[in-house]
Amino acid sequence: MTDGTTEVGDQYVRVRRNYIRGLFTSSIGEGMTTLTSSFLIFQQTGRVSVVALIVVMTNLPQLLLPQVATRLAHRLGGPGLYVLTWGLNYTLYLVPFALALTGHLTTTTLLAWYLVQGVIQGIGSPAVGLVRTIIAPAEGAADFNGRAVRSVSVATAIGILSGGALLALFGPEWIYLIACLGGYPLVLAVAPLMRTSRPDSSSEPSRFSQAFEVRRTNPEIRAAFRFTLIIFLLAGYAVTLPDIASRIGKRPMILSSMQAS
Repeated sequence: MTDGTTEVGDQYVRVRRNYIRGLFTSSIGEGMTTLTSSFLIFQQTGRVSVVALIVVMTNLPQLLLPQVATRLAHRLGGPGLYVLTWGLNYTLYLVPFALALTGHLTTTTLLAWYLVQGVIQGIGSPAVGLVRTIIAPAEGAADFNGRAVRSVSVATAIGILSGGALLALFGPEWIYLIACLGGYPLVLAVAPLMRTSRPDSSSEPSRFSQAFEVRRTNPEIRAAFRFTLIIFLLAGYAVTLPDIASRIGKRPMILSSMQAS
């Protein structure tokens, strides 16, 4: 079977298929919004440091909310928390859509929107791993996770490249609307799990501090931590791309080509 399992009675075959498709559509939208937001903020301020605040606003809340996120995941279950937080996350793309339509999409409002998104994503962060653990085939988890990573990578590149063209042709408002609509298939793919998976309330929720012990005793987790650190350090260079692109020309396609590469 294409989902990496030979179990005829696998109840998650369709869920996995829809999940991969949802990852693809949502990642296209996220690639578009990354390009659009970076372009707009640098265009309005001319400062790379302000563009870097996108990363800060999105990720800082996730560092401050691990205990809240863990308790909510324990109470609602992975699928329930996933549908709640990511459904809200994609719905809030309508905010910059409306602000752009009314001419109020400024650097301040855009960064405030990213801060709210960061809080929501921080609360829902445990749900991503829990959902993948539930639906991954027992003997094909590595293959499934590899397909998910490839889907996100390809779709993000497509979103960045197409985002520059769409931004130049139609303006920023439609980029955020497309991202909103592109995220719903992912949420709908996970929704059926709420009926088949129940929260485990019989045990005490894990503490965030236990992650350090897991990292110390598990070499695969240590490798994942190192890989994430490398990606984080290299990604810091990306915030300088709007400045480099502006020295070449003013068209969004220049920035989208550089970000995709």
